[in-house]
Amino acid sequence: MQDQLDRLFSESTRYGQNLCCLMIDLDNFKHVNDTYGHPFGDFVLKKTAEVIKECIRKTDIAIRYGGEEFAILLPHTDFEHSAVLAQRILAQIRKTVYIQGNIKHTMTLSMGTASLDIGVKTAHEFISRADQALYVAKKTGKDKVVGWSEEKNRQLTALLQKENSAKFQKNNDTLTVIEKVFDRNKTNYSFKYDLLSEILQVGLDRGILKGDQNDVSFKSTVYGLMV
Repeated sequence: MQDQLDRLFSESTRYGQNLCCLMIDLDNFKHVNDTYGHPFGDFVLKKTAEVIKECIRKTDIAIRYGGEEFAILLPHTDFEHSAVLAQRILAQIRKTVYIQGNIKHTMTLSMGTASLDIGVKTAHEFISRADQALYVAKKTGKDKVVGWSEEKNRQLTALLQKENSAKFQKNNDTLTVIEKVFDRNKTNYSFKYDLLSEILQVGLDRGILKGDQNDVSFKSTVYGLMV
């Protein structure tokens, strides 16, 4: 894709032509893989690629971008027409029933779009803006298309700040629990085991550790690593 992107970006900027990029992500694809297995997941990806191909023009370039993501380059296309195409793809995917053997499932997509008329200076920045718009679509409900704009960029910044703040608070809460256990047990000879038990429970509750807290071998392994 990079060679095609560089060529189209160079031609479009040189001759003042429109160029748009759609970044596409299958919603909840991990759940599909975990529930039905990777063979069905591969089938979903192939079927989605077929639906996308049916929606675009011969001059458009659609590729698998990695994982469950796709990218579409739309030469000679302005922002409004790229949004129309994006909505068409969304509608087709919603109507598609993925059937393989006894499995029947439906999917939705999230999409981000960006165009050269928003003043991008490099091909990398061009793709990044579409990817940023996709991120906003994923974080604000999924099953939608979001176009890049300065307003959406501010929204992205706010979302990232909120996520970082939540992660900081999560880590801070964990440290607070540890400090309280230390303080409560500082005169107790067996305090370290009380501490480890509470840290273990916090880790399980927050998804930092995975396992059965009642499993002796699991607890012994964790204790052995932390003592």
